[in-house]
Parts: sequence; structure tokens; C-alpha cells
Amino acid sequence: MAFYDKFPYTNFQELNLDRLIHEMMEVKEGLQFVIDNSSLKYADPIQWNISRQYAANTVVIDPESGIAYISTKPVPDNILITNTEYWTPIFDLSPFFDETESSISQLQTITTEHETEINALENTTNTHTTQIAELENAISDQKDPTYLNVTDYDILPNTGEDVYLQIQQLIDNNPGKTIFFPDGEYMTSQPIHVYGATDRTVFLKLSPRAVIKASDTNTDYVIEIGTGGTDGNSSVWVNGGLTGIEGGCIDCNAVSGGIHIITGIQAPVIRNLTIRRLRKTGIRIEYGINNGSADVLCENVKIFGIYQFTTNTPDSIGIDCAAYDNNFRNIIIIGVWLGVKLTGAGNQLSNVHNVFAQSDTGNAYVNTRSFDVKGFQIFESCYSDGTARGWWFRDNNTSFLTNCTIHWYQNAAFTRQFAFWANDALSIKGQNIRINFETVTDAQYSGLILENGAISGLEYGMLDNVMINDESKIPSNDPIRPLIKGMQFGIGDANGVGYSFRRMDYRTYEILLNGTSTSTGTFTLDFPRFTAVSPGNRATSALPDLSTGAPIAAVKWFSGDSTKPQLVIYRATYIVGTLILQV
Repeated sequence: MAFYDKFPYTNFQELNLDRLIHEMMEVKEGLQFVIDNSSLKYADPIQWNISRQYAANTVVIDPESGIAYISTKPVPDNILITNTEYWTPIFDLSPFFDETESSISQLQTITTEHETEINALENTTNTHTTQIAELENAISDQKDPTYLNVTDYDILPNTGEDVYLQIQQLIDNNPGKTIFFPDGEYMTSQPIHVYGATDRTVFLKLSPRAVIKASDTNTDYVIEIGTGGTDGNSSVWVNGGLTGIEGGCIDCNAVSGGIHIITGIQAPVIRNLTIRRLRKTGIRIEYGINNGSADVLCENVKIFGIYQFTTNTPDSIGIDCAAYDNNFRNIIIIGVWLGVKLTGAGNQLSNVHNVFAQSDTGNAYVNTRSFDVKGFQIFESCYSDGTARGWWFRDNNTSFLTNCTIHWYQNAAFTRQFAFWANDALSIKGQNIRINFETVTDAQYSGLILENGAISGLEYGMLDNVMINDESKIPSNDPIRPLIKGMQFGIGDANGVGYSFRRMDYRTYEILLNGTSTSTGTFTLDFPRFTAVSPGNRATSALPDLSTGAPIAAVKWFSGDSTKPQLVIYRATYIVGTLILQV
């Protein structure tokens, strides 16, 4: 402690001159180390090195201790940092170094942990890569024997060249396989044949934008499925018997048909595809191998014609089926002369929509029709849209129709439009039938429900819940009237008694009789196959005593000729009554 720090508490010994001079010299020596900031500099590098020389006022850091020193004068080499003649410590950086080293150590620890995780992830990735490669190899090995991509066999799309022979050879040499066609167009000059024999069948699968197209010279079909030559027949009882085609598009190129199901094949599949620009028939199914049954499943199919018709000639048909027991569902047919032709029986059609979409109808429109039907068929939610005839029934047809629609969206000023046509007695059963006529002012061309129906009296058929936008289209003599539940028909007169009929349910009819006080006598109703069920008096004698003139009707049923029952009206007054007939 200097003397002036003790003042005024001093022993005055420090105030002698020698002591004062000594103290002032120490202060002078200390002041020699006050450095001007402008003369201060830092070593480069700042770490002290004993082999280097340093100028005065140079700051260095001892890398071992972390203490910063400043040179008090020029320092030659090989001078220790602890030599106070040359170096003076100014601050201690060791705590900062310690903290930095600790942070670096922690960072190294974290880095090591992350490196361990990264190594583990890399190992997992390598394992997965190996597994994927093994899976790809397994898939490749599995695909080779079962699923054949045509491009792997140099059958390339979009070349414009005929690839029929290559495709047919691939089918011939690979029975039991799925033949896959990627996107693109494949031209064929002949029908591609899929065999019917169980040990030779294949399944054709097309990607959504794959097209198999008929060349200009292919006027037959694009695809044939079934027996070809002596290849044998298929059987649903043997594994591998399933065959057919799925997906993509069959382009008939306005010269050919689409798909031909020929004999010797059982239960083929046609689904999820489009047949376009057909010139004759979209799908043709021949008489089946199982006593006529082919059991074809045809679903989710669009068929487009080319809108070219010849007068009264069925130039193009959407579906032509001569087989039994097939299933057609979710099908739309546009631009053909005849939508669906059925000559086999027992077929089920669900949501089949035929559209006549030609603005210039011409005379060819007269006989266009949606459904040409022979034999018993089942129709559910089917739609005739715009053809001159809706359903064309043949040979006392007994088909079922449920929730079906016949609609016209254009006038036909040169022909009549008919919901149904029949060449024989009609015994169809229909429920929830919608019929919508276009308005035509000329009665000559107005529509009818039924044309040419040879209905000889009351029939077994019946239409229940028929919705018609214009009931004037059903004249009193329309032969459809006896088939519609609740509709009056057959109005006539015999011996002064007026009579008409009304359908009550499937087997029951009601005769409505209207007479006067002079209405007496007998008349014959020629309606075979029916039996009177009321009133109960069926005796041939013991008529009621009507001498009082009371307005009582004596209605009697003679049993002499069962094929021509006689209704006796004896002295009726006004409303004679009704008689119920039952099939």
C-alpha cells in the first residue's frame, strides 16, 4: 500500500525524502506499461510460439494456459512466455477455453450419437434395399410364368403395323396365362383367337388406354373366344377354365365386329371395356355348349356404332345373343340400328340403355328398336331411348319387365312410335313401366303402346303401374288395354246390354254390365280359359222369380261349353252388375 493510501493515518516515517523518492520510482516503473491503443497489435496467429520474434505491444495467448500476454518490448526468439522482462499477463482465457472445450465435447458426443443413428438408419436402408431387390426378383420370377406383358415379346404399340401373328403366337404358346396389353394401339388384320379348351385358355387384359384395332382388311371380328378348329371345349369344373377379356378398347375401325363368343366355351367374361366404331355386331354370342347355355358375364361395357343405316336392314347390332342364361349389366349402346337381339332364353339384363342418337333419321328409323326379344327374358331397369320401337316381342312372349322406361326425345313425322310390338299373343309381366311420348299433332303418326299384338281375348300377361305422359296415345282399341291393370277395355253391346272389362290383378278380370228394363236374353262371350267366380249362382235352372218387376239381375253361367262360357242377362234394369272372371 502506498503512503498516500494511508493518509492521514501515517506514522510519518514514510514521509522522509528517501522513502518518497522510492515510492515515486515504483509508480514511474508502473506507468511505463500504460499502452497507447494505437500501438497495440495482435500476433498472427495469436497463439504464442517460442520460435517466433514479437514486436513490442504485441498480444499473444499461451495455448497451454489460456493466459493472454502483452510484450513490453521487442521479444527475440526462444524467450519463455513467463519471462516478465518481456511479457506481462493481461487476462486469463482459460475459463472460456474450458467452457468452449466442454461445449465442443458435448457437441462431439451428440455428433457421435447422431452418427450412430445415421449408421443404424443406413443399415436399415440397406436392409430394405436388399428386401426390395429380393421382392422385385420374386415378383419378376412370379410374373414370368403367369402374367405376360406383350411388349416383353417385342409386340409394340403405335407402330401402325399388323401384329396379329405375334399376338396369336403368344396366346398359342402360353395357355393358362394372362396376356397384358399396355397403353397404345395394336393393329390386327384377323380375329385374335382365344381358345375354348380348358387347357388352352388365356385371359386378355388391356390397360385403360390400350386399343386393339381392326385393320382395314379385317371385316370379321377383332376378338374371337371359344372353339377354333379342334381345340376342344372348356369346362367350369376344371381349374383354369375362366377366359375372357377385360379393360381397354376394341376398335372395329368401321369395318368389323367387336367380340365373337363362338361354340365350345362356357362362362367367359367381358367387362370394363369399350367397343367403338362397329360396322356390324358389337358382341355376338352363339348357341352355348351347355344345352344352349353360354353363361356369359358381360358387364360395364360401352358399345358405339357408326350411325350408318340402310332402310329396313339391321346393319348394326349392339348385342346379338343366341345363347341361354347370360348376364348383361351396366351396358350403354349408342348409334346402332338394333340395340339388343335375344333369340336364346333365360337371359338377365340389368341397366341396359340403348340410345338412338342420329339426328338425320331418314326412312331407316322406321324399324329401329332397342330390344328384339324371343323367348323368356328378364329385364330390370332397362331403357329404350329414342328408337322407333322399344321392345319387339315374338312368339307369345312371357318375359318379365321391372322398372323399365321407353322414351322418345324427337318427333317422328314419317313413322309411328311404339312402346311394344308383338307378332303373337303377348303374356309379358311388367311392373313400374314409364312411357313418354313426344307430342305429335298428326294422329297418323302418333304413338301407340302396342302394335300388331295378336291378342285374342284376355291374356295371361299384365302391366302394373304404367306411367304414361299422354294417355290419349292409348285409343280404346289399343290391344295393350287388356294388359294394363285397372284400364277399361272391350266396350260392346249384346241384346241391349252394354258391357266392358277391367283388369283387376294378374289372373282376375271384371265384366261391367249396363242394361235397361228391356235387356233380356243371352249373348256369348268368346273368352276361353276363364272361369266365373262370382256371383255364385251357376245352375241351369231355378231362375229367380222376377214377376214383381223388381230390378234384380239374374246372372247365370252355363257350363255346357267350357271354351265359350255364356253369360245370361234376364230382364236387367239399368246397372245390371258385374261378373268376375279368373284365369
